[in-house]
Amino acid sequence: MTCDLLVDGDVETTVTALNNVTATISVQNVSEGRHEWAVRCTDLAGWDNVSETRRYILDRTAPEALLTSPPRLVMKSGVTLNFAVTDNFGLDGVTYSYSNFSVDNPNYEYVNLTLNKSSYASVNETQFAIETVLWEEGDHDITIWADDIASNNGTGFYFITIDNTAPLINLLSPLNESVTDATFVFNTSDNTDDAVECTLYVNETARGSSSVNNSITPNGTIRASLIQGTYQWRVECIDDAGNNGASETWNITIIDLTGPEITFNDVGTVIRGNDIIVNATISDISGVDESSVQASIEDANNITSNITLQRVTGTDSYVGVYPTNSTFPLGTYIARVSAEDVFGNQNSNYSDYGLTYGYVVNLILNPNPAQTGQQVTASGTVSYDNGEIANDGFITLMLPDTSIDVVIENGGFSHMFNAPGVAALYGVIATITPENGFTFSAAGMLNVTNETQAENTTTTTTTTTSSNNGGSGSTSDFGRCGVNKVEDENGRCVDITESDTPTEIVSLPEQSQGDENSNSGVVTFGSCGDGSCDQNENPHNCALDCGEPEKTAGVGKAGGFLNLSSINSSLLWLMLVLLIVAFVLLYLYQYGAPEPSMPSISAPKMPKFSLFKKKDHLGIDKYMENRNKP
Repeated sequence: MTCDLLVDGDVETTVTALNNVTATISVQNVSEGRHEWAVRCTDLAGWDNVSETRRYILDRTAPEALLTSPPRLVMKSGVTLNFAVTDNFGLDGVTYSYSNFSVDNPNYEYVNLTLNKSSYASVNETQFAIETVLWEEGDHDITIWADDIASNNGTGFYFITIDNTAPLINLLSPLNESVTDATFVFNTSDNTDDAVECTLYVNETARGSSSVNNSITPNGTIRASLIQGTYQWRVECIDDAGNNGASETWNITIIDLTGPEITFNDVGTVIRGNDIIVNATISDISGVDESSVQASIEDANNITSNITLQRVTGTDSYVGVYPTNSTFPLGTYIARVSAEDVFGNQNSNYSDYGLTYGYVVNLILNPNPAQTGQQVTASGTVSYDNGEIANDGFITLMLPDTSIDVVIENGGFSHMFNAPGVAALYGVIATITPENGFTFSAAGMLNVTNETQAENTTTTTTTTTSSNNGGSGSTSDFGRCGVNKVEDENGRCVDITESDTPTEIVSLPEQSQGDENSNSGVVTFGSCGDGSCDQNENPHNCALDCGEPEKTAGVGKAGGFLNLSSINSSLLWLMLVLLIVAFVLLYLYQYGAPEPSMPSISAPKMPKFSLFKKKDHLGIDKYMENRNKP
């Protein structure tokens, strides 16, 4: 008959079996862990049957032995060694052995111990410790054997070094009883550790430390800042085993033999036209003679100029300014600083600064204000800080809806776009980053409206630069605010103050002030005798008014209600004709038609016909009655 071995319900293998004969089946592919198994056999007649189901654990992993502390294998005697033995399913036995080479065990005999299972922390874990108090200096080996309940065997081996010898330290300089500066040199050695940590003690106070690697050099150097005086010093070093060694103590007298220490701060590249700021930290343990501080800058043409450094109160910083302009040569500028301490010890240092070119970017938006959807031209110029035309390829325009690179030709650029479909103020920025890595830009505000307005031009120029951020600019927007109002830097219409120029405050009747968004009531003044100044077409190009402005509403171009300069000529004639007709009708109504020159038959007098439905709306009747009274 044939029999199937079922593991977790699956056929793992099939064998041929004989009646009443024990069969052994080897399984190789079953995974480690907990499983269920059974046997199903089928005879030659096709009858089959399944055995009962049993559970078992398949364990192929041996126990593991670990040294949990200390973390290093080199140590002083007296340190406790802590071990842990673990298994994934269950421990069955733990034995360990170590060489106890000590005063009590001069023959290097091994100690063998077996742990009692009752001491296990759990079925799959146990801990034990080995004391090293009596262990002699040298090497000791420890072996651990562990078995689990599946008969898997694990072995752990550790090699421990006992180091009871402290590092040896020899002081080299400064010599005992010497007079010197504050640099201390020593050497050290250790029997087991190549690298030791050393500390300098001056008058029993730690003043510095150094790591000395004997495999590279046995000498160590520690520098301490000490004022002039007499001191005692020594060096202590500690190895990995925790052994601390100390040198002998020497006496020294410190004198200051070195000049001040000079370091430069905030060194970088400056845009031409800005100041080169020389900021140096000058310090000395004995004190800096401020009167001795000198500084100079050598420009890119090797011409040297002296500058004055002033000490920042309460600090060791000395700051000086070297102004530049657009005519200065580009390139490297070398700043040199020298100083002495109070004992006359001198020192100097230098640092390189860069001077690079700047750009002037000009941006024009036309028309501005613009209607929604109207075509707007963004144009401008790009030039060097010295006025020369710049041709760096492209300038980036950041428009209300997108950004675009525009070609620079002969120092100029131009691009047309459609104003947004929503009335509002929109920012437009022109920015360029040339090869020197700085960013230059100009910014303007585009006023998009829903009404037709006069075309004005906004021009913004900026020389603001940054290595990371673009420059900032200002904008101009004229002719959209009402009487006695001006536009602030945010594009809002605000009341005029006495300090605002060139706008003048005009007193008007309340009804003629108008809405601040309308063009009626806009106050403009032309220049004296300037025939080229057209207040209607472009009042923003006109100079300040040099005479007294009109103060009466409706007179001149300041009149808000009867501003005749803004009325079409045909409409003006029509208004005059209608006005004449109205006065004729009123006259006929009041006085009647003229009497005929020839006699005529008298007719009954007809009642006067009222053009105003028998109501004197204009008050003319009342006026004439009062006038005719004696």
